[in-house]
Amino acid sequence: MLGGALEIRFWPSEIHGIFVLIETPLAFAEQVVVPNPADWLPFLSHHLAPIIAVSNQSSLIALHGKIGNALIALARHGEGSHVDPETGESRIDLDNDRDRRRAQQARATMERERREGSA
Repeated sequence: MLGGALEIRFWPSEIHGIFVLIETPLAFAEQVVVPNPADWLPFLSHHLAPIIAVSNQSSLIALHGKIGNALIALARHGEGSHVDPETGESRIDLDNDRDRRRAQQARATMERERREGSA
């Protein structure tokens, strides 16, 4: 779940205990009923706290990856609209490849015309 958000909701009930819903924006991850209210704090500290910590760490790792990609692209190519701020990918490499292919095709065409003209 790298970079994903985790939502934990709970609803206490005097009759049935505490209903806990753990979900992401896309789907339910887990549904738990803690029948005894005295078990709520141990459940929170032993099960929910580690899940929250891992979710936060994975979100930070994903954010650091995006920042790193943007800094690498900025260092390689400078500021400009050609650097995608989300991924850090640069359009300069794609543009250079396209220019290189066009030049190669032009050279091949000129060589072919030269051979046909001399024959």
